[in-house]
Amino acid sequence: LGVENVDIRNSVVETGSVKAILNGFVPDVIFLDPARRDDVGRKVFMLEDCSPNVLELLPELYEACPRIMLKLSPMADITAVCRQLPGVKDVHVVEADGECKELLLVLEKEYDGEYGLYLYANGIVAQIRRSSRRMTEESGRRMTECAGQVLFVPGKGLMKTGAFWWPETFGMKQLAASTHIYVGITKVPELEPFGKFYEIVETVPLSGRSIKELGKKYPSADVTARNIPMTSDELRKRLGVKPSDGTVHIFGTSASDEGKVLIVSVISK
Repeated sequence: LGVENVDIRNSVVETGSVKAILNGFVPDVIFLDPARRDDVGRKVFMLEDCSPNVLELLPELYEACPRIMLKLSPMADITAVCRQLPGVKDVHVVEADGECKELLLVLEKEYDGEYGLYLYANGIVAQIRRSSRRMTEESGRRMTECAGQVLFVPGKGLMKTGAFWWPETFGMKQLAASTHIYVGITKVPELEPFGKFYEIVETVPLSGRSIKELGKKYPSADVTARNIPMTSDELRKRLGVKPSDGTVHIFGTSASDEGKVLIVSVISK
């Protein structure tokens, strides 16, 4: 390709080897993508199980370079990893094709503050301001009175960030503490790249009777169960519905003001 400014050194990186491998070269940044399979080929995602072990190498890496970029498994726990690694300045979560694909950390040797959180999805980048509290007060809206309003269901990337307060900064209300679905008056353009909006058709308390009635009323529907003691497949079987063409979606979930509910919705245009 005519590239002449690349020096390739094929070496095993292990404790005590970093200085010798660099051989006097002083990098501006070190990028690492540790192998995420064990000796028998099983997938791993804990830092200490990856190869090389970054936790053991980090002191040497920081001696060689003050800035490190670390690519990790999308299964890794962001909070746990940032607790293990000193100097995490930025965390980047990348979503593609509806799945969380990449987790990239930027580390700086002397950094001792809170890390920035960035989310990439559908060609859009969002910087998420970190917060440990809810940003909006409870609105008092009851789910049974929300017909015509919208649901926001976060995508895999947003779910991975753990920033469950973020939709609330745009006026959305989380249905319950452990139900990561949100209700609002209208769609929020800033959130559209990072999840799906649905228009609420009707909401009823979840019961054997309501399951039977909705199953008859909507014979074809996509079904999702969140934060209730049954899986999506189990709820679909109890409803007796056939797969939808994407027009109707029934959510079985928990809402803090009314307990367990069934929400019938359609994709918001």
